[in-house]
Amino acid sequence: MQSDPIIDNALMIQIMLERIKSEVINNRSLVSDLRKIVAKALAEFSGQISSRNKLRLIGNSLRKELKPLLRNYSDALLHLVIQTAVEMAHLEYLGFSQWFDDVNEVDDKKVESSMNNTPISLTQWSGSLFLDRFIAVWIDNSLQQIENQAVLTMASSEDVNYLKDNLSSG
Repeated sequence: MQSDPIIDNALMIQIMLERIKSEVINNRSLVSDLRKIVAKALAEFSGQISSRNKLRLIGNSLRKELKPLLRNYSDALLHLVIQTAVEMAHLEYLGFSQWFDDVNEVDDKKVESSMNNTPISLTQWSGSLFLDRFIAVWIDNSLQQIENQAVLTMASSEDVNYLKDNLSSG
């Protein structure tokens, strides 16, 4: 039985999408780095978070330490998504060129440009629809969630170790 190139391409695309999903979900090094950075950011603090000033200092320390790591991670994710789009375009070219004569070859730069300059089709999303900003918003949201956790720690009269444990386990 001879394989069907279109089915082969569809399977390759599914495999690439699963690879991206797996890398995003199972990024153990990111989790490990996050734990180390949270510990480093909170190392100079102890006791209860009992004032807004201490809360502000903790928030600033967490943001300062975490932002570069999250930026690097989002840059790597953006690169991975764009490279996958290029690979998918090449697979589609191979599939279509077997059936049709006048299929244009893939221009990697055009695919990258399209990925960066074509808005994402999302409904119910109020943020930027361009891929780089869409991914960058995740950093801002993650940092806000971390700051919110510090506020909740203060509101529940818990201490810095409690905050560190919560941030390291999430």
